[in-house]
Amino acid sequence: MPELLRNYPTLKKPPSFQFSLATEKPGKKATLRISNMKGNILKILPIELKEGLNEILHEHGYNMQGILNCTLLLDGKPFQSRQMIFAN
Repeated sequence: MPELLRNYPTLKKPPSFQFSLATEKPGKKATLRISNMKGNILKILPIELKEGLNEILHEHGYNMQGILNCTLLLDGKPFQSRQMIFAN
């Protein structure tokens, strides 16, 4: 099964985060959903799962602060979540 790994900030402009996703079996329909602590969905990123390490870039822009939830969905169902802390 896929595993959502820890996210890391990048040095790109505009500011962004790099997400990594490890999987042994490709083919499932995957989506990365980013939402705030109130549950409002901010962005949905479709992912084409490939065997090994999959990397996804999320450009969040300037002045982003707070805690966001990042949820990996497989076939439309929540599978794993992690929290991200923004402090520009």
